[in-house]
Amino acid sequence: MKLLVLEEVAKNYGKGDALVPALRNISFSVERGECIAIMGRSGSGKSTLLNILGTVDEPTDGHYYVNDKDITTYSERERAALRNRMFGFVVQDFALIPYQTVLQNVMIPLEYASYSRKKRIEMAKNILTQVGLQEKIDTYPSKLSGGQQQRVAIARAIVNNAEVILCDEPTGALDYTTAQEIMDIFLKLNQEGKTIIIVTHDREIANKCSRIIEIKDGRNTTTAHPDSQTDTLPSQGS
Repeated sequence: MKLLVLEEVAKNYGKGDALVPALRNISFSVERGECIAIMGRSGSGKSTLLNILGTVDEPTDGHYYVNDKDITTYSERERAALRNRMFGFVVQDFALIPYQTVLQNVMIPLEYASYSRKKRIEMAKNILTQVGLQEKIDTYPSKLSGGQQQRVAIARAIVNNAEVILCDEPTGALDYTTAQEIMDIFLKLNQEGKTIIIVTHDREIANKCSRIIEIKDGRNTTTAHPDSQTDTLPSQGS
């Protein structure tokens, strides 16, 4: 059973003469435990695709299956429940709450779960230890480096044991060395069984993944394995 399947997914914004097609006939599947890079120029639809995968946004047309269930039929409440249970998000600007400590930021996803406060604190501390920030639990984001802030964001994404980690340019605001360190964390999580999907402009980062999906003008034009011959998908209609 495929973990995630997109079938002829399209996403439009606006109406009539102002209609803007962000995605057109996107079709691909994701196996459990894969590490996938999504590449494409700015405006090609990569972030829109990631939002649909994470149930933050809905497709205009087509079907999206999670564990063989067509979630395009789900209500917003059902999608939110699935999102909180299954997906973790990491973004370029870290999206940390500045007036909350590292520990408080990581605990945010657990507020929707039925854990006691003591249990939430324990879980957050354990995850922060995994990403090497156990000494920073009472620190505020402004006192952290960019790499440390992104580690907090990763800890927040995985604290509820999310099965799929969705990353939107997670290394885009970091220097080369720090970006490699953050990517190493993702690869370690992948080795531990997490499914990782990374939107990136960085070909070196993408080549560390097991598969690359390229988006052009809202279509997935190629699926490639790093260091192997590109496998061109059948062309899609207009």
